[in-house]
Amino acid sequence: MSGRAHLPRELRAAAIACMALAGMVGLGAAGEVNTVLHLEEVRAHPEAVAIGDPRVSQESQRAYVQTLSGMRDSRALILIALSFAAGLAFVSAARLLWPGGIPREAIRRVTAGATLASGILRILDGAQQTAIARQVGLAVSKLAGPFQGMNAEESDAVRAVAGTMAIGAAVAITALFGGGLVLLAQYLRSGRARQLIGALDASEAPGAQP
Repeated sequence: MSGRAHLPRELRAAAIACMALAGMVGLGAAGEVNTVLHLEEVRAHPEAVAIGDPRVSQESQRAYVQTLSGMRDSRALILIALSFAAGLAFVSAARLLWPGGIPREAIRRVTAGATLASGILRILDGAQQTAIARQVGLAVSKLAGPFQGMNAEESDAVRAVAGTMAIGAAVAITALFGGGLVLLAQYLRSGRARQLIGALDASEAPGAQP
């Protein structure tokens, strides 16, 4: 019978959730590392946006690059560490499902540690994203005149909430991914998870009664 079939439902759900969150976080961090390391190219060749007001796109990108420039080294360090931690969390969580002969208790410890590190680093990443979002929202709120496709009243309403919406979105995403990873790590570090894994390893040990 496969390793996955033996795993209790709650541990299986935790492992799958960990793989999903860590996979998305790791891919996102790895992609942004490339942007940070090639920031001068991004500044010199801004991405063209086909929809919406081009002024909003230009000011958003200008504020993004300018704010990112001030935290470039620390951001690169956090993103690189997050990429590695999330990658380890993803692989070790997969090993909980398919251990391949490795004791699951050892895998649980690695998964819990990597998931906790990923969660903490994602929260730090989120703090930087929130600072960037604040500057982007501020830049949009300072744009004068009606936006493309909007009248003056609608444009004023967008300007009034741009900063709050940008910050709120960054905080919400951080809570979802960073908080979710920390909660999963806490479960994997709990006595309940240790007990379930210990019983499972004991039942699969050589000579154990079926």
